[in-house]
Amino acid sequence: MWSEVLYFSQPSAKSVQEAEKLAQRASDIEPGFALSWSLLAYLTSARIAFGMSSDLIKDSVETLALISKALRLAPNDPTVLGFCGYAAIWIRESTQAVHYLERSLALNPNNSNVQISYGAALWATGKAEAGVEQLGFFINRSPKDPFLPLAYVDLALCYLVLGDFQGAEKAAQNCIKHSPDFIWGYLTLAMSLAANNQPIEARQNLQKIHHIEPDYTRRNAEDFFKRTLLESEQAEKMVALLHQAWPE
Repeated sequence: MWSEVLYFSQPSAKSVQEAEKLAQRASDIEPGFALSWSLLAYLTSARIAFGMSSDLIKDSVETLALISKALRLAPNDPTVLGFCGYAAIWIRESTQAVHYLERSLALNPNNSNVQISYGAALWATGKAEAGVEQLGFFINRSPKDPFLPLAYVDLALCYLVLGDFQGAEKAAQNCIKHSPDFIWGYLTLAMSLAANNQPIEARQNLQKIHHIEPDYTRRNAEDFFKRTLLESEQAEKMVALLHQAWPE
């Protein structure tokens, strides 16, 4: 689907909105097309990551409804399971996300998006070490994959939780290299730099976020960590790193 390529190769608030319109159009044309409903579920949950949600609870409920609809239509489709798994991560349902993603990979072990999603789900469920392993495997196997920015930013998030700030910095830089307009590359880089006692460089990267997505705030990022990470200790750690990089 064009909506899938649009978002995953150019992750931004704008691409979320445009991809959502395309996925909704596909669903309207063919209501029995499970893939479009699963992609809509993911894009609805992505509003949280890009600070686009005006009602986090409402978007979470809507995402769950879309996941249920997609899986009723195609419970054993590996791509549908993959999108539903990715969607579940960002609405604090990452344990269920792991289940969907493992089923998807068992059916099709070569799906790039699902492999990346699995690494993110492992991070969210408190298994960052396994997330690093999974994402590293994907990156090494697919060094020219168009969806590398998402893999690198998820890798940076894993390293941040683990306290490997040099690893996080390198991963964030690679994310930016492959997707210069992806704000999460700059945010994870800023957090890494601040943790490495480079506050000036951290602020410079925050300024790039403001330039790309002027409406994105520290509160948006804080909500994302608190709503995604299942272990409160890890959520608090990420929020502390965020505040260090992005003081009010």
